[in-house]
Amino acid sequence: MRLLQPNRYMEAFGILHRKYEKEDCRKTLESILSKRQEKEMITKLFYPVIEMMDACEDISLNPENPLYFRCSSLEETDERENIFEEIFFTYYRGEDNEKPSKVIGKAFRQDGGKEFIENIICSGEKLTESPVLEVLHSGWKAEDQLTLLRILEEGEPWIQEFCLLLEQIADRIDPILKKYKDQYTYLDELAKKEDAQEIILRRMRLNPLKEVAVQPVISTCNMGYIRGKEKENGIEIIIHIGTLHCAMDFSEPGEFTREQLQEHLKCLADPTKLSILMILKEKPTYQTDLARQLGLTTATISHHMNQLLVNGFVKHRLEEKKVYYEYQKDMVQYTCMQVEKLL
Repeated sequence: MRLLQPNRYMEAFGILHRKYEKEDCRKTLESILSKRQEKEMITKLFYPVIEMMDACEDISLNPENPLYFRCSSLEETDERENIFEEIFFTYYRGEDNEKPSKVIGKAFRQDGGKEFIENIICSGEKLTESPVLEVLHSGWKAEDQLTLLRILEEGEPWIQEFCLLLEQIADRIDPILKKYKDQYTYLDELAKKEDAQEIILRRMRLNPLKEVAVQPVISTCNMGYIRGKEKENGIEIIIHIGTLHCAMDFSEPGEFTREQLQEHLKCLADPTKLSILMILKEKPTYQTDLARQLGLTTATISHHMNQLLVNGFVKHRLEEKKVYYEYQKDMVQYTCMQVEKLL
């Protein structure tokens, strides 16, 4: 396992992502606290996120920038979320503190958006035709194709605006990062354990992997980003792990609070989630296949999968550049034990 140094622009990206989702971080904290017993530790680790969001309250994302356009074709894929995230992780490696404005736009210009289209449409597979033709032949919705074509044609100024916004956020949150820099040491302490990599993969609900690099991120806190980076001998998985996951193990359930038990029982009582678990009980499956079997959109499946994942009923693994989900029978049994214990 390779440890990466903290990166202020990765921290800024975490805040930008939360602003894009219009997240109320205080409500997020309340939700986490309602489900866990370690309230003092959670508050300590999450509060810097609230401070950073407050410091950037007046910073807004330009609604005219196509990088921030909601893209339904993208949201329906297995492991993609939004366009600006793909631009960022495609062209910014995060292993040093170079300014994004000096790296991302230049890389995009040099390859004409080729790697971006490979990642966003082809799941990392090499293009068989030009980026423009790949978009036109993708089967994506017309409005989403137009967004991608606009980025390919006139993307540099929009990418530069996005990069400068990241840098503005980084400057705003820098004093807060210095104030709470001791939180990065939670990963250092975890890395000292003999089975550190296995622990991190379990906490991120990933199956065992060979090549792994890990970077702590305060602004991500209760989340994480997982990306693959091509190397000569294969693909190295880079985990940008939130500090809360460095300090605490959410994969190992303790005594359930009533709120936690209610959330677990809601999952098992929901017809769609129950159908998903019944399919996964037979074999690991990816979102598109689940959507096909259940006659639902992948965006709907993604919503249900996130809740099943957070509550420990499934975990995921990477295989052939797809995210497969696996049924976790132990969590069903543990939930039943908690019901029996309470009643």
